[in-house]
Amino acid sequence: MNKKMIAAVAVILVVIIVGAAYAVIGLNSGDDKKNSVDYDVALSIMGNANEDNYLDSEDTEIIQGIIDGKYSQDAYKFADANDDGAVDEKDLEIVNKLINGKETEAIVVDQENNKVKVQVPLKNIISINSEMLPILIYINGEKKVAGYISSEYEVAQSIMDNGFSKKLDGSRAITAASYSSIVEIDSKLSSEGGIGAILCLNDSALGNYADQLHTAQIPIIKIKCSNPIESIDAALTLGYLLGGECKDKAYDYVEDSYKVLNKINDALESVSKKTTCIAMSMGTHVAEINSGYSVTTKLAGGDVICGLEGDGSQKLQEAESITKWDGVEHIVEFRSMDFIKEDEVAMWDKYAEHVEKSSSYQDVVYINASLPIIVKVAYVAEIFYPELFKDLGNDTFRYFIDTYSSYLNDMSDDNRLDPEEITTIVTYESYKAQGGSK
Repeated sequence: MNKKMIAAVAVILVVIIVGAAYAVIGLNSGDDKKNSVDYDVALSIMGNANEDNYLDSEDTEIIQGIIDGKYSQDAYKFADANDDGAVDEKDLEIVNKLINGKETEAIVVDQENNKVKVQVPLKNIISINSEMLPILIYINGEKKVAGYISSEYEVAQSIMDNGFSKKLDGSRAITAASYSSIVEIDSKLSSEGGIGAILCLNDSALGNYADQLHTAQIPIIKIKCSNPIESIDAALTLGYLLGGECKDKAYDYVEDSYKVLNKINDALESVSKKTTCIAMSMGTHVAEINSGYSVTTKLAGGDVICGLEGDGSQKLQEAESITKWDGVEHIVEFRSMDFIKEDEVAMWDKYAEHVEKSSSYQDVVYINASLPIIVKVAYVAEIFYPELFKDLGNDTFRYFIDTYSSYLNDMSDDNRLDPEEITTIVTYESYKAQGGSK
């Protein structure tokens, strides 16, 4: 057998193995997935009259029906595409342009229920927060990013070295230096209409510059990027605003994400008692019940018993504080590790003092928070219910990297990143196996 034939056979075997793994988790790259799975996500753009997940002829028919007096405008609050108080031919024109990918002004309803006017197709974005940027990358929107503020993750952000996107000062909020850069970017892009929009988690992300940005009439879209469900849902609206391949990729990403969630939900119907857990971050903070990390563990089938109201976290004040949750079946620690191989023993030892007094110390597990959201959910589900979800974490990892972050495969010698090449999860057993002594 010659070398070319051997190579061809090897490729075929990889395709067969990969395809089998994808089928196990209910995904199949290349399928026509549109509308193949139910998910309760509304496209948050005015003009989406029936408030489903797509702009199409159903919306124009409703708008025309309101114009003709067949339907009541009060029954369709999203029918008023330009939000001027009347549903008329102007709204019909806007929606038809949106459907056909033509340039127009659109109004997006962000995740704080603000109505924000933007020009579509949306471009020249400023992204704020480490969790915001991946949403854009997953839907092929990285080339629409003019600047971004984020903690530094060299591997995960390598795709942003594209000659257009600029890394700005700061990690979670606009600083004096990054504000100066934003003004410069807006001026440089003036011939294209300036900055298309700033995407941020909340007002805190704007630092002390909210008033200046509003005065400059730069659209600000609030997205709860740290919340798993909210961030997946936001991908749909952002994809539609960006248009073209971003729109198509967004629909695939959302449907694939919900396929994994549905698979987990279906399997959990056989579970009579869910695994008790708390979520932590930064090694020292217990996540509140509505925080993104707690939601991640709930989506994985966890019974979160933190007893802390809110969507943030609370710092452990002393080593004994963790004993408040003695008896919990798992303590799930989320820590951003980029896509690298950590010194897992050193990492565990660094944070052990905050959890080692817990009776659940040997049930602590670290999850790499840099992983795609749905991959984190899959790994946690497998940890909680290993018999139900054998290999779900690794299989979901491979699919979502191949499909939505394929640039990461370039870091692997064989051009396909394997979960074993980076740190995905760290358990007490794996820590001890590597020589850990605590």
